[in-house]
Amino acid sequence: MTMKKGFCFLLCTCILFAVFTGCSSNTGQAITYNLEEDPVTLDPQIANDSSSRIVIMALYEGLTRLDENNQVTPGVAERWESNSTYTSFTFYLREDASWSDGTPVTASDFVYAFQRAVDPATGSTTNTPMFAIKNAKNIYEGSMDVSNLGVTAIDDYTLKIDLEYSYEDFPAITSLPVFMPCNQAFFESTAGKYGLDAKNILGNGPFEMVNRYSWEYDEYINLTASDTYRGENAVLPSTLTFSIGELDMNNIKELSAVSLPDASYVSSLEESGYTITSFQDTTWGLCFNTNDSLMKESTIRKAFIQTLNRDSLLQYIPSGCTQADDIIPPDITFMGTNYRTEAGGNFYLKEDDSTVQLINAALNEQGLTKMPSITILCLDDPSVKQMVNEMIATWNEAFGNYFNMEPVSKSKLEQRVSSGNYSIALCSVRPTSDSPVSLLSQFQSNSHNNPANLKSDIFDQALSDAEGKKPEAAIELYAQAEQYLNTEGIFYPIYYESRYYAIAPGLTDIIVHPYDMGIDFMHAIKA
Repeated sequence: MTMKKGFCFLLCTCILFAVFTGCSSNTGQAITYNLEEDPVTLDPQIANDSSSRIVIMALYEGLTRLDENNQVTPGVAERWESNSTYTSFTFYLREDASWSDGTPVTASDFVYAFQRAVDPATGSTTNTPMFAIKNAKNIYEGSMDVSNLGVTAIDDYTLKIDLEYSYEDFPAITSLPVFMPCNQAFFESTAGKYGLDAKNILGNGPFEMVNRYSWEYDEYINLTASDTYRGENAVLPSTLTFSIGELDMNNIKELSAVSLPDASYVSSLEESGYTITSFQDTTWGLCFNTNDSLMKESTIRKAFIQTLNRDSLLQYIPSGCTQADDIIPPDITFMGTNYRTEAGGNFYLKEDDSTVQLINAALNEQGLTKMPSITILCLDDPSVKQMVNEMIATWNEAFGNYFNMEPVSKSKLEQRVSSGNYSIALCSVRPTSDSPVSLLSQFQSNSHNNPANLKSDIFDQALSDAEGKKPEAAIELYAQAEQYLNTEGIFYPIYYESRYYAIAPGLTDIIVHPYDMGIDFMHAIKA
């Protein structure tokens, strides 16, 4: 945060605190959090970035919420029931639930939101969890009209959802942003600007934007406790303020909670009384640019991987990280079960020196007589550079040439990989929700965030076939897709990294959900 932004942020926080402590029935406390980037959109049906999801969780409420243990609790729905096979659920909505303008939240608002999410015209990239709903996938693929979606408003406060298959834990996923309600009349009144600025947002959650100046791009988002919110629990903070911009750790005392850049800050903050929450959700490994003239050949990619001595690399894993034998992290679940337990593991390519013998034929096909020199893009970190040096020493000997490394900052590394400006990179991938498809889909041909620039009909088909399948069949297909990334030398996992969140001393009940699934500030209270 720059000095200017820091001053504006503090000024806005102080003003809001002064205004609302005297007239609110809650604690009167001001909660602050830093977003490194502006939300791309606050439209729940299409939002796909971390900043957006965090703010959406404050502005909206779905049928359910998740507690501190990620267990499902009532949201707009005060209760629900299912049939004996868990293929149909009926949700009973609170009759006092309302939008921030005072109009009632009804079952029709959820029907409209769900239809928007699966309508191909909406262009949602986060609607895969909705494919559990009857006909959702067919609608998204264009073979059915949205009116055939298995969602029915029995009356204003009763919502029936029919599923494609038995899914006992279905209520839990209705807490995701894509399942949030949408007021059709308000949406249509925004003329395509829904979710893009303060005046084009109508929420039903614990916090609200009070006027058009509540969101200043690249500066702040100011929210206040909603007077119209009626939920299972009261909203405790009076204000929730998000500063926007690169985090300055020197100003951390201005914040109630913060996502830490890395593990190096943990010890000192714990000593200062901060509560630390962490999630192992990021996989670092070698990624190969399949658009590169050389790395488009699987034989060459696999030779680079299988000549490496894995034990030699693992001794340089950065502090606070652990060995990764798979691309998808070990705690990811799918429909209530642990993915790794069901899918198996240790999919990474194993060492095999004989792959070097296949190199010459692959090079000859490209008109090359020997392996050209290649630069390895990596993080400018002492441990990482030692690890890459170990790789380079191996490749120099195996291929009879000299290779180089280019250490860069984390932001530069992400930018270079995103733009495809590299041949081989030691970089990271991370799921965006608690589901294997949220990570695997990043490698799909149509993904805008495809780190390997992969274009594979085999891989794409496996993910497509998994959509809407029963859990056991879907996991088998996801495992096939994950194995493909390994066996074809697309991504070679090396270590897992945790993300750390610090909660200010004396502050409790800020709930941080893993895998960028949001942060719940409504119960926050300072002892």
